[in-house]
Amino acid sequence: MIKFPYYRSAWTQDFLIKKYNTDGVFQSAFYYPITGVPFDLNDYTEKYRYNVRDIKNAFSNNDNEIPKTVPIVDDMIVDDKNRIWVSIPMDPQREMLEWWILNETGS
Repeated sequence: MIKFPYYRSAWTQDFLIKKYNTDGVFQSAFYYPITGVPFDLNDYTEKYRYNVRDIKNAFSNNDNEIPKTVPIVDDMIVDDKNRIWVSIPMDPQREMLEWWILNETGS
């Protein structure tokens, strides 16, 4: 079993990864100033046949606005060597991903 000495979390709208120790105390963070590809509501309504009104209501009911971009972080995995693998969507449908492999400091 692999035991990691800390936990990581990511904010998906920004490339921001935070590191916490096992007690949940913040340790460090790193940020890359990149943005996601533009969010196009029409892509979702045409391709997946979602109803525009239902999508807008879902955001409104949660006191949120429809995002301007798709989330920049799609997935994040830590391997047995503590490398952080982060997938970045390259298209609005999130079908093409670019993988970044980072060390603990974000390099």
